[in-house]
Amino acid sequence: MELQDQYLKLILQPAERTFASDELLVLGVDALDECEDQDAVRLFIAAIASQKPNIPLRFFLTSRPEISLRESFESSIHHGWLRLHEIEADIVRADILLYLNNRFKHIPRVYNHYQANWPPPEIQTIVNASGTLFIIAATMAGYISTYSGNSLERFQELAKPSANVQFSGINALYSSILAEAFKDLEPKEADMICSCLSLLVTAQKPISVSTYAKLHGKEASAIREAFKSLHSVVQMPDEGYDDTAISIFHASFVDYLTSEKVHGKRWAIDRCTAHCLTAKACFTLMDSGLHFGVSGAKTSYRSNDDQPMALHIESALAYACTAWGDHVLYAGVTKPLQEKMQEFVETEKILYWLEALSVLKNVRYAYNTLWQISKVSLRLVKV
Repeated sequence: MELQDQYLKLILQPAERTFASDELLVLGVDALDECEDQDAVRLFIAAIASQKPNIPLRFFLTSRPEISLRESFESSIHHGWLRLHEIEADIVRADILLYLNNRFKHIPRVYNHYQANWPPPEIQTIVNASGTLFIIAATMAGYISTYSGNSLERFQELAKPSANVQFSGINALYSSILAEAFKDLEPKEADMICSCLSLLVTAQKPISVSTYAKLHGKEASAIREAFKSLHSVVQMPDEGYDDTAISIFHASFVDYLTSEKVHGKRWAIDRCTAHCLTAKACFTLMDSGLHFGVSGAKTSYRSNDDQPMALHIESALAYACTAWGDHVLYAGVTKPLQEKMQEFVETEKILYWLEALSVLKNVRYAYNTLWQISKVSLRLVKV
């Protein structure tokens, strides 16, 4: 169904039948700017803005003010804006103070040290350093509360009036976190963190600890070790949940890692280089993982859905099979990657790849990927 029809049949009509005319119903949609398909966001907004409900139904949408979102509302008169940076600073700081006061009370080393004179003035200093951005306060609290460091020392250090974080905002905080994460590391340890950050930046979707491990040819414990000092900016699954995805708390962290302002830092990530490395990792994984009967199919005379046992493609291999083309394109279809692709398509691996895509119900990815890469390659040849 078209999105407008979905909205009408799945939300609007059921809501009108369920709720009374004097009941207020609010549906919240968070972080629209993080949707990769901005055309889908436009269609979604057009759907909810085009049909006025007969009951008090409201949508509460949050997003950074991306141009695609602003343009979607240009023709609508049934909406209002609330810009966070326009809220009175005193109100925002009061909320941040309430949050930090509660958060630090639950950090034993901090609370026990200041319990006799709670709340300590350091909290207000951190509030002032946060400005009117909650993400800074939340990131600072996460950095202080991490189990891998000295929470009291971190609390006192960040609360100093001379701390850089209060002048440079979130980027300086990220810099401080990463500087500590890279401090006193052996070169191979630093390289491992960089490799994990590269994959964090380039991954086409959040992927699990085990998938990180297989793409890097490492154990899951090595991935956890690499991220151990970055828990305030990277959300890591609990121990024992290696099939759960690693994610970031806020998109600004990726923006920072790939910014020209951090060029030359040990943790700076060049997107093209990172995509090239991830593409090579995907090829390596496919080279070792793709084989005849990769899905576990027992017979070729039955469809995938009619096999004696359910077919399965391991998650890391599934990611490699459905993402390598994107990484190649983002890397710019470099000559080394062209050679990798040439090797790949000239062997039986390409047939096993199609088998895997068939099980994943994503055979169209093969057509789209090869077509887009061929177009880019032709342009490169002409140049």
